[in-house]
Amino acid sequence: MRPVYSILIIIFCGVVFGEQILSSNSNDTPSFTRQTYPKVDGSTVTIPLSVAVAARLTGLPKDTVSRFVIHNKTHQAYLNLVNRRTDLIFVTSPSAEELDSARAKGITLEVVPIVSEGFVFLTGRDNTVDNLTLQQIVDIYSGKITNWSQVGGYDTIIRAYQRPVNSGSQTGFLDLVMKDVTPVTPPPSLVVAQMDELIDMVSLYTTVPNAIGYTYYYFIKSMYVNPRTKLLKINGVLPDTSTIRNISYPITTAYYAVYRNDEPETSNVRKVVKWILAEQGQNLCDSLGYVKVGKSNKAESSYKLKQTALTCKISPNPVSGLVNISWPKNSENGILTISRLDGKVIFTKNIAENLTTASWNSAGYPHGLYLVNIKFSRTAYSVRILLVR
Repeated sequence: MRPVYSILIIIFCGVVFGEQILSSNSNDTPSFTRQTYPKVDGSTVTIPLSVAVAARLTGLPKDTVSRFVIHNKTHQAYLNLVNRRTDLIFVTSPSAEELDSARAKGITLEVVPIVSEGFVFLTGRDNTVDNLTLQQIVDIYSGKITNWSQVGGYDTIIRAYQRPVNSGSQTGFLDLVMKDVTPVTPPPSLVVAQMDELIDMVSLYTTVPNAIGYTYYYFIKSMYVNPRTKLLKINGVLPDTSTIRNISYPITTAYYAVYRNDEPETSNVRKVVKWILAEQGQNLCDSLGYVKVGKSNKAESSYKLKQTALTCKISPNPVSGLVNISWPKNSENGILTISRLDGKVIFTKNIAENLTTASWNSAGYPHGLYLVNIKFSRTAYSVRILLVR
């Protein structure tokens, strides 16, 4: 069992909270010089976002900004943040090793979703398979399914590509897809260092398209388009901007702004993140092809709630056993639910009026992010928790 972490990761829910932010019409745009703009780092897939935000807030051309906005990829970005070599990173969610690095330094991270994203699977354009269930994906990568004919395709061996450990897409693959299932160890020829190389490898074949791989939706749609590949439907849903934002696509995640929580409340880092989450920042992200922060599930759209996120408290977080949940007193009955990010509810508890606390035993559930929702008739609270094993 993975040890309990002494650090706290504050993961603001970019769903209920995000809806509140998107309705803001604030014109408070911070202004920076090159010297006062925070030192940033991040994943490859967030480079366009990072450069555009810096250009907008400094007033400098993008080619000038690109000289000092340097992304060293996900894992190195986390290490640079933990070792105080950078102030703000735009990344995918942290891996277990990256959490260990923060814990060892006594670092508390704030992890704030800034745009929604989908984790997608691709194969060759001429592959006759257009749809796989999430379970079939897990079975392919755990070695239970080895031939495309087992899922309605050609009678040919499946070449299932993976990414290196601690790459952003590999962490997403393990946390969002495999969860508590261990993937088969691939031969070195099926582990591809770069995301663009993986896409190209999937597109290559001699007689029939027999490869499968994965990446993030934004990368393959906006940063590296290969017309010899196609995205697969998962559980019958094709990933696109709409299905990712409303979470009908079953493998959704986010890109995060991550920083140390010892940043002062008025720091330049927090000003940048606040602006990204406001209307102008979200519109900029949308113009770049990213998906604005959306709702946690389709049912949420039927609620017209007074949305007061971030007042629900989770302790500890990350958690490996019992988690304590608290919220402000309410004179109504309500309901508490805990769900996976694909929307499946795994825990439900009715809340009596004036009750302000509840506990949940996370033992037996796989490593990953989970969503806590507390709903009353006029108020809702939502926050994400991270389970570690």
